[in-house]
Amino acid sequence: MSKRGGKLKKVLARTERGATAVVVAFAMLMLMGAGAMGYDISKLLYERQQVRAAIDAAAQAGASALPDVSEATNLAKAYFAKNFPDAAALTYPGNIAFYCVVANADSSIAGGKPDPDQIPATCDPGTYDASKVKCSKTSCAVPCGDEASDTCNTMTITYDKQVEFMFGPAINIPYGTTGAQTTLSCLGSCGGEAPPNPMNVVVMADRTPSMFNSSAARWGDGDKDLDSLKSGLESMLKLMNPKQQYVAFGAIHKSVPRVTTGDRTTPPTKYDTLFNYTTTTTTTEETHRQCSWVGWKYKCEWVTEPVTQTVETRLDEFNGIWVPVEFSDNYLNVASDGTKTLNTATSLYQSVHNLDYSNINSTGYNYTTYTQSDGYYGNTHLAAALKGAGRYLLGMDLRNPNNVAALDAATDRINLYGPAKNVIIFETDGAPAEVFTNASSDSAAALSLDNSDDIGSQDGARACRNFQKVADQIKGQDVTIITIGYGAAASGSATCGSSSTRTNSVLASVASPVNGVVATASTDCAAENSDGDNYYCAANGSELEDVFAAAMGSLTGGTKFMAIDGLSD
Repeated sequence: MSKRGGKLKKVLARTERGATAVVVAFAMLMLMGAGAMGYDISKLLYERQQVRAAIDAAAQAGASALPDVSEATNLAKAYFAKNFPDAAALTYPGNIAFYCVVANADSSIAGGKPDPDQIPATCDPGTYDASKVKCSKTSCAVPCGDEASDTCNTMTITYDKQVEFMFGPAINIPYGTTGAQTTLSCLGSCGGEAPPNPMNVVVMADRTPSMFNSSAARWGDGDKDLDSLKSGLESMLKLMNPKQQYVAFGAIHKSVPRVTTGDRTTPPTKYDTLFNYTTTTTTTEETHRQCSWVGWKYKCEWVTEPVTQTVETRLDEFNGIWVPVEFSDNYLNVASDGTKTLNTATSLYQSVHNLDYSNINSTGYNYTTYTQSDGYYGNTHLAAALKGAGRYLLGMDLRNPNNVAALDAATDRINLYGPAKNVIIFETDGAPAEVFTNASSDSAAALSLDNSDDIGSQDGARACRNFQKVADQIKGQDVTIITIGYGAAASGSATCGSSSTRTNSVLASVASPVNGVVATASTDCAAENSDGDNYYCAANGSELEDVFAAAMGSLTGGTKFMAIDGLSD
């Protein structure tokens, strides 16, 4: 090789080494840039997670104070600042908004339809713009127009934080944003999507003759009171979660007893019902004179023929049981899209949907001839009915044992919020006017939950005291009592006999306290049903249809996150 060729080779080698150095330097620069951007992106994602955690905590805390919008706002701000101290404060209006979330009554129509039966029972948005309503398959969120006067059960929080980059400015990207994060937290039944807190609920409904609508001409014609009661109970069941909440049903007065074997009972082969009548068909021979023309003569003769007669008779309801429909977890059918319908084949549905008036005559009374003027208009056995419900719920009635353990074993009930809450929902429209008289003193044995004796007193003042004494014992067993006053029991016109004590005040004191505060009764049912205590009232049938949903909202308690398109991520 010539000297010139060797020099050229050396030059080329040096050139290649220089080019490699340039490429390596450029690659290092790119890697350092990517690393820097990766750091900034990681910081952005971290801040995004912090925003989500902070607004979730703030919304849960704020919603727990609803319907007090002012307190909800203050709590949300405080929790957000505690969890995200370096962020700008929440503002209202601005980041925070309030809604009334109810069930979607018709998911088949465009945009859905807020269930009118749940407004204002569950919450009350006042006058609202229908175009601003957002719905999922199961629920609709209606914006509250004036939060100061509206009753809202849902809070939304939206937040978007600007994040300063460390390396981004070098490539003219000084900052990024987390993007608007939105969370929605609802308190209570939330349009049929209740938190999964387990409960055992015994419902006691008043079906005494005073629930007969005085405007009806005869039994069942044009009646609204009992129909409203049944509609309210069915609406309440649709708000519940069968996987978590078992429901048993009883009524005032007692129902047909089960077949008794020793200290245990066997339910009828079909189902237990609240139908307190029996149909008897009898055939008798009747002889009468029958005449007809035979040719040109009019001939008469005596003829004996069978005559069939069907009589529907009320049974003696003083020999039945207070809670004949045992705990059920199959009262709803839930479709794949979340739509809920009542399971019409169940004992619970049949007994609620076909609930009939109770005969209060101790010897039985013919259903077809009953009128209010027959003299059995009162006789509401409040203390005895509540005692029967309590004993069944607590498993103290050996002749009518509850089936909670069997259901739990068969269904493996998920327990996310601690042990199941025991609850009695007790509805009545009257003051006690009782036939039973075996509790004539404040220390009578029948007042104890340890025995199955019924309680009664024809002294109205004592009957109310008996009611209160039984309630105190039941509440002492960690049972929540929800009371609902209807008609005269809501208006304050019903009293405890000749005393000045009003039935609505007694019902309020029987209800379980909330945070140690005993409920007080108001005759303004709209205000009463939104004050957060465990006493509810209904002045008329339409209110009675809605009030059970409000009661269930308070029972389900707790807050939960929900996903509704356009309102939450």
